[in-house]
Amino acid sequence: MNLTSALYHLKWLLKKRPLALQKPRVIQFPVIDICNSRCDMCRIWENKQSDDITVEQLETAFSNDLFSDVEGIGFNGGEPTLRDDLVDLVGAAVRMLPSLKHVSLITNAYQDKVVCRQIKNIAELMRGTKVKFDLMVSLDGFEDKHDEVRGKPGNFRRAKRVIAFAKAEEGVANLRIGCTVIRKNVHNLPDLLDFCIRENLYVKFRLGVPHQRLYTESLSEPYNLTSDEKIEFVEFLEGVIVHYETSQAQNFFYRSLIDQIIHGTPRAAGCDWQHQGATITSSGELAYCAVQSKTIHAKVWAGDPRKSYFGSVDHLNEIRASH
Repeated sequence: MNLTSALYHLKWLLKKRPLALQKPRVIQFPVIDICNSRCDMCRIWENKQSDDITVEQLETAFSNDLFSDVEGIGFNGGEPTLRDDLVDLVGAAVRMLPSLKHVSLITNAYQDKVVCRQIKNIAELMRGTKVKFDLMVSLDGFEDKHDEVRGKPGNFRRAKRVIAFAKAEEGVANLRIGCTVIRKNVHNLPDLLDFCIRENLYVKFRLGVPHQRLYTESLSEPYNLTSDEKIEFVEFLEGVIVHYETSQAQNFFYRSLIDQIIHGTPRAAGCDWQHQGATITSSGELAYCAVQSKTIHAKVWAGDPRKSYFGSVDHLNEIRASH
């Protein structure tokens, strides 16, 4: 982390809480509500259809002043590469968001040929623009363990093909691995870390939690680590902090997570969605965070989403206080 980033992080930590709500700087955008994985920590794959926002509706939404400060937008799902018009959705963001600096895509990489084609299309779209393209491939274990968590034999092998393709695609500015930790894979994290180190891949670990928009808000079994599992995960994170992770901001996140797991302390690492983030669902609903927020505006391309965003602060404060 450079000096500018460190100073920004320190300034953010010292700000008086709660932070004042401002226009979104980041958007999480699950573009589809179906998936071709069968993950233990998600139930989107049980959906058979998805009522998706169109490119034209998204352009109309992004013309609203509410989104004029957006610097980053993340395309996820479900599995976002299942949308044939994914590159057009990305194009709408690039055209309509005047402050945009980076676009990110999260993929399960299962349909590897389709995913590689989508990556290539987005990379080509970014050429000649100032917007960077970040890619995250989900890996929740090494080899068979990943396939077990994802419910798809051969997924790890296919993901490796996508990773190799992305490494060779110069339009991909940043390639990362994302691992969601649940009971099923908590004992196998070192194997994944070793793989990522061998392949020169940067990996981030996050704890799976009940998630409203993944239809798991009432699900507990995949997430409720036993005391022994909590200790093992915390010891693993301590090793990551000391021997692997070089970002002070990410290590602060891991320290906060350790304190939450062991001591039950409130999250200290903060969250953009507390004060400068928004979620747009696949059907075009506007919300604060994807995990806990209710819908605050039904159709983001209609009416005045800015009024709803700034007029629903009581709900945001409830989330801050409770979660």
